[in-house]
Amino acid sequence: MEIQGKNNENDIVNRVREKLFNVSIYDEKKVLHEAVKVIYESLGCVECSLWTINHNSTRDDADKKDFVSTSVIYRFDKIKFKFSKPESFVHELKGSLFEDVVRRPTELKNYYRYLKTDKCFSQHTTPDFVKQANIQELVIIPIRDKNNSSTVVALFASSYSEQTIESNYWEPLSKIIQTFFESAFKNHINTNKRRLMEDLINAHGNLRNEKVDVLFDKIKTIIGLFCPSQGASFFMWNNHKNIYRLVATTGLEPSERDEEQELFYYKGEGITGWMGTHPKPFISDDILNETAGDHNKQKGKLRENMKDPATRAMYIPIISPTNKNNVIGVFRFVNKKNVLNNDVIDYF
Repeated sequence: MEIQGKNNENDIVNRVREKLFNVSIYDEKKVLHEAVKVIYESLGCVECSLWTINHNSTRDDADKKDFVSTSVIYRFDKIKFKFSKPESFVHELKGSLFEDVVRRPTELKNYYRYLKTDKCFSQHTTPDFVKQANIQELVIIPIRDKNNSSTVVALFASSYSEQTIESNYWEPLSKIIQTFFESAFKNHINTNKRRLMEDLINAHGNLRNEKVDVLFDKIKTIIGLFCPSQGASFFMWNNHKNIYRLVATTGLEPSERDEEQELFYYKGEGITGWMGTHPKPFISDDILNETAGDHNKQKGKLRENMKDPATRAMYIPIISPTNKNNVIGVFRFVNKKNVLNNDVIDYF
């Protein structure tokens, strides 16, 4: 059943516009959740979802300079399908259906429409859902960076069990959805940055005379609100021993560690020690196969427990206020949790 006719088109476009305007009063993530929900309820689709595009551009090596992944934030579907595989929530962009939208070299469109007969439809990451929901059509709307129209920062996807809507309907609707989410994402990021900075400054001011592990625990709690992970650790530089010493950890306790034994890294040793020579943030999408840092020195060293085979980490160097090349500490966050399913390891 196709929705046809100018009146129907205007009615549904105006309804979506009005509902998005009404949910724009919400703040933080609620505005994104409510926006996906009202679009889902208005379009009569089987499934509706919002995804972020994660660009890992922290690497210097050319072959891995910009690893791109996708993460679902919100999803609604009529059949209440139980997604169980990690790739249903997070996956590498390469080889997925989304790659066709994000990496189009020249053609920038407001929306991309795929029918089940299209070749790239077979790249859908959840074929079991496609089969059970009898998906025949998929419409993807790219949410672009306002400062760089060729960069996609998020994707809005809508699926149908039969061909339902003509192209002249999607043109005005996609523009409305794009404009709304572009503004919502920008406001959300700016608000989070400001709140995170204020919370960190307040935590440091209130606890400046306390032990570093107390301060770390407060900081970890704050950052956990913005980037939940399985565990976090803080290593501080020790001038006398020339090592980065573990002073606080949570979530990933060192395995079989004697209280008298220190967990530490020499400068350049492993990824954590390598951060001492690399004074800028670094993300590893696969710790076990990571090439950064000198791993030859680590044989026999006590390591932190890795609960999952796919281990990802984000390293944040703490820079000396008097020397921008002097790393005096390293924060390490391991295995980010997906917003929609905390049992799934996400990409930073």
